Amino acid sequence: MEVKELKKPFFSRFLDAFRRGMSLSVHPSETEIIRILTGGTGDAVVDEEKAMRFSAVFACVRVLSESVAQLPLKIYRRKGGERQEASDHYLYSLLHDAPNPRQTAFNFWEAITASLTLWGNAYALADYDTAGRVSALWFLDPSGVTPRKTEKGDLVYDVTTGQGRKTYLWGEIFHIPGLSFDGLQGRSVVRVAAESIGQGISASGYARRFFSNDATPRGVLEMDGFFKDIAAVERLRKSWNDLYQGTNNAHRVAILENGLKFKPLTINPEDAQLLETRKYNRSEIAGIFRVPPHMIGDLEKATFTNIEHQSIDFVKFSLSPWLKRIEQSISLQLFAPSERKKFFAEFKQEGMLKGDTKNRYEAYEVAIRSGWMSINEVRALENLNPVDGGDEHYLQMQMVPISEAGRGGDGAGQGDQGNTGGVPGATGGE
Repeated sequence: MEVKELKKPFFSRFLDAFRRGMSLSVHPSETEIIRILTGGTGDAVVDEEKAMRFSAVFACVRVLSESVAQLPLKIYRRKGGERQEASDHYLYSLLHDAPNPRQTAFNFWEAITASLTLWGNAYALADYDTAGRVSALWFLDPSGVTPRKTEKGDLVYDVTTGQGRKTYLWGEIFHIPGLSFDGLQGRSVVRVAAESIGQGISASGYARRFFSNDATPRGVLEMDGFFKDIAAVERLRKSWNDLYQGTNNAHRVAILENGLKFKPLTINPEDAQLLETRKYNRSEIAGIFRVPPHMIGDLEKATFTNIEHQSIDFVKFSLSPWLKRIEQSISLQLFAPSERKKFFAEFKQEGMLKGDTKNRYEAYEVAIRSGWMSINEVRALENLNPVDGGDEHYLQMQMVPISEAGRGGDGAGQGDQGNTGGVPGATGGE
């Protein structure tokens, strides 16, 4: 008869883990301890796929990716000190409308941004036409792409798909790296912040188990005597749980017999600070992704006066770095070297930087009166068609030097005595 080895006690296994040197420092983190104690299968073990199942992470990634994807990406031509929209450039339709026959631009840039915010890298396979120009971009799963340098120092990409593994040269892969410490590959936000995200996932898992195992009313059963048979105790426990455990049986009326007394316990999620912990995790993760809390449903500190400013700050300090990474990667990798000084790609952010209607219209009025915007330029920002004569620029002439103020006869302010347009010293002719 085969003798099976008894499983070691809990803390013996824990100490063995230390002796085997499982990458622990002298003071291991809470996440690392949970990982060891759970055998590497606990909630605290975080990867990109698991992180996306946590609501706060999913909300942040969704806000960032959808915000980038809805911005128009256009190609511009430099001409002197001006810029002109280059809708005739071969990359314009590819970047603005559809990067390949199976994806819209929105879907493509949404996937690219989600990949950047989770894995720290975004990849696409580039197709070229007979003239050597990029004709299509095919999004690649970042988990299957590994950049590396060859012995000669060339950058190549190992790509694993359902069809197998293949190595591509630099130029065949459109690569947008995020925050990087080696200049080669971006760092995964999820893995860098795994401890904070793991704690949030653990708290969410505990809450799920708390409510799924909830027995209402909560408490203990007391009796004056005692059970002689342990089987009787188990039968009582099972019958009680069958009747009152779980959310579907919540608030059912309990009927007690044979001197049993129910003693309620006051433990609840609030007492255990479960809700506060989950709220803190949500706020912390919003900070990691630099997303204003109100944009992922946390309205606790949001007011009508600060939401507008937070939204503008979101565009300036959260979206702009991602947009700049994409724009510069396009210039470096998709434009031919001879084109980089003539053309550039840029997302139009103006629509997301608009304030409320009153403040916007007041700003337009100042811009028109000061002469640096025309009526048609303002109408274009509001998606309105141009009007005849709207390309003129106007400038008010009421302002005069202080030295001219207060003079009688031909001075300023004598608009009905020959002063034309408020210009000092100007008099009407015969």
